Amino acid sequence: TENLLFIGPVLNKRPRSNCWEGAKMASISAKTTCIGWEDFLALHRPQLLSIGLPEHLWERLYKKLAPIPSCDATEAFELHKDEQFVSLGRWSLHARRALQKLGDVFLIEHAWSSDGGAAAKKSLEKSPELLTRVKETLGHKENNPDDEAAGEALLDSSLVLSQIGGINEEKAKEALEATDGDLIEALCQITDDSYETKKSSKSNRSKIMTFEEFKTGFLHGVGMEKAKLLSEEYIEKMYSRYKREKEEYPESMGFGYGTTSSYSWSEEEEGAMTVLVSIPVTVKKRDVVSKLTTKRWTLGLKGSAPIIDGEFYGNVCPDESFWTFDSPGVLVMTLQKPENEESELWPVLIKGEKHLTEKEISDQAREKDQRSDFELSSVLNNMWYYNQTYQVVTPEGDKRKPVWYIMDKFGSAIVHNTQPNVKCSPFAFSVTGVFCSLLWPIRDLDKGEMCTRNFCPALSGTETNLQREGRLLAFSPSLPESVPTAFVVELSKFPLAAKENNIVINVSSLETPAASQNCLQLKGKKLNLKFFMETNGKEKRPVLRDLGCTLVESMSEAEAVWLEKWNTLGKKVGSEARVNRLAGEEHLLHRQLLSKQVQQVWGNVPWFPVSYDLSQQLPALCADHYTHGIASYWILRAADPSTLSIPPIVTSDLRRVIRCTEMGQLVASPYCFETVFYKKRRFCLQYSVTVKSLKPLQLLIHNTPHVEVAEKEHNPNVFFDEFESSDLVCSSTEPKKNGTLNLKVTHEEFLKHLGSNYLTKKQITWDAIQSVIHESIAKLFYAVAPSLSAFQGRSGRELCAVYGVDVLLKDTFEPLIIGIDPTPKFDSQKCFADVLFTAYGQNGECSESSNISQISVREG
Repeated sequence: TENLLFIGPVLNKRPRSNCWEGAKMASISAKTTCIGWEDFLALHRPQLLSIGLPEHLWERLYKKLAPIPSCDATEAFELHKDEQFVSLGRWSLHARRALQKLGDVFLIEHAWSSDGGAAAKKSLEKSPELLTRVKETLGHKENNPDDEAAGEALLDSSLVLSQIGGINEEKAKEALEATDGDLIEALCQITDDSYETKKSSKSNRSKIMTFEEFKTGFLHGVGMEKAKLLSEEYIEKMYSRYKREKEEYPESMGFGYGTTSSYSWSEEEEGAMTVLVSIPVTVKKRDVVSKLTTKRWTLGLKGSAPIIDGEFYGNVCPDESFWTFDSPGVLVMTLQKPENEESELWPVLIKGEKHLTEKEISDQAREKDQRSDFELSSVLNNMWYYNQTYQVVTPEGDKRKPVWYIMDKFGSAIVHNTQPNVKCSPFAFSVTGVFCSLLWPIRDLDKGEMCTRNFCPALSGTETNLQREGRLLAFSPSLPESVPTAFVVELSKFPLAAKENNIVINVSSLETPAASQNCLQLKGKKLNLKFFMETNGKEKRPVLRDLGCTLVESMSEAEAVWLEKWNTLGKKVGSEARVNRLAGEEHLLHRQLLSKQVQQVWGNVPWFPVSYDLSQQLPALCADHYTHGIASYWILRAADPSTLSIPPIVTSDLRRVIRCTEMGQLVASPYCFETVFYKKRRFCLQYSVTVKSLKPLQLLIHNTPHVEVAEKEHNPNVFFDEFESSDLVCSSTEPKKNGTLNLKVTHEEFLKHLGSNYLTKKQITWDAIQSVIHESIAKLFYAVAPSLSAFQGRSGRELCAVYGVDVLLKDTFEPLIIGIDPTPKFDSQKCFADVLFTAYGQNGECSESSNISQISVREG
């Protein structure tokens, strides 16, 4: 076994409590196509039990999988285009013959698997073939020339412009050319004399297309049938020639060169003409047939129709002309004109040839891009009706990662019914590592009967009917115009205003007169503790050594323990050891529990977002979404990041929000667009907070937060793309898989930029902003403190629990706390040393540590 892949629970198939614990999927040699029956059972039994496939069908499945998997749904099922689905362009699946209940199992292919996010979009962008295949699977429409013609008419911008603007079609075309086909821009220009165009025309003849633009337009211009015959090498030659001519003769009217769908030619010095012809890369010289006379040229391949066959515009000298291979896929013919005709530039090479002009190529490229963008957007929006999901366990072994997949046209044609007659579940075959779906009848099916399955089985034993009704909205042909009344009732249970609590928050500084220096080094103080630190925190170990600590390998012999992960159940820690954890910390770190307690204690407050637990409060979110209409943008995060590995999802698509409930327990909050920026990038501040006491509540906050910025700059002029969130979500500065680093910003750089770009103009100080941040953090911990206690029942000593609090700054400079991390990131090693001393130091040893504020909260 070379690799192990653990398959997690299929959330949209069975209640979470009945999910499989994890079936090993062994990656056997690619050449091995068979597996013994006993080995098959040993590897696949957990999966088969989990999905509920009747045991008497296991051997039947085994025979269909080995030695060669056979997706045999076509043998028992067929597609019908029923009247009720015609308007949707959908088909339904029907039994080709009578099928007995639990009588057989069938294999269905997965047409596409993805992450349902940015990677899904990139894979579709890179592969037009994949985009076409997925589009056909989702709609499974027949090719209809009338539909295509209707689409062409719909895209006739000149007709639309002439009708709206009251001008003739010729002037409409001129206006569109002047604005590079921008209908809105052209309409503004012809209807408002005072309107000034805000963008330069891309139709400027001096602009040189990129290779991708040229390739797209060129292939679209020659037609898809001929495009299939053109080699990549030939297209590269065409582009090189186009670019050279464009640079040397930007205003040329086209004499002396030309490009057609079959060849490209240009006149060189001293009457020589070079012709480039695309041929298959496998062609040999013996396969080429060339017949050249003074007036005519015929070129082709043996057994095929001629590629070129026509009369020259002028005369050539056959004896001084020759052809050769320039590179695989490109034939070059050099033609020599007679001396008395060398000075005359030909308008065409072969009489009657039709040139592809630069404008045609660029227009075709733009039109192709527009069509591709529309098709891509359509697939990404529609896929949430068809997407199914399973989960795999990450290489770390302690997190689950969801995978979305779309079944082939047979699986995607099964329709929803709460009284289904078939069951369909994903299955991973260990021998090949291929995923497919298993389909078996759970009732007797008559010949021609429509196949149905339950799209929304309960995700948990406590799921309510109202929650399931919310999930079913994702499978409606169109979302209802108004939200159900019962959903509005659920939303009304959320607080609308802030609640008052009679508390007093005191803030004092631990700074000393020597605050500008590292007081730890100045006084020579050491912690001198036996310290245990988890392996994934090894970059922090040098700081511990500098503080005189001895690193030990076992928690049982340690005097101090620093845990990077927050699942501390079962940790064997010495009874006297001090640990950076609290009992009940799930109320801090589980987003749905944190949100619940903040709302119960403080109500609806500006410093913490309204949050919905999608496993229980989906109806309330749907009602909220309808209330705000198109302004509803949500950010979805894992409720428990320690068990579910997903990046934050930002979306306004209610279907996507609903379907994401199947990935696991998520929390949704309104996305905050109106924030302060750091050099055009969104940022997040993470404060290190040490809990020293719960009764009374005492916190130590390091005033040098770690700054995380978005991967890309925010462009307010570009339409929001929810499948490309690199400018919407702040990223870690840790190295990526490709070795690159995100922008790292120090706290000093951050304050300098903030001061020069915001604070001076707004006449506000950073100290004033940070005091509100301190107050907000104190209120949050006050709400959760009753649910927290000392780690593993320790008492009688100061606590040393340390957490990271993530804070956004709204454009009003109000803080918005968006989450709490089990272990904070630090701006520098000095910051980490400060936190260690304040957390683990005793008897006032930490009182001289710099840049730390002490927060105390008491009842008023």
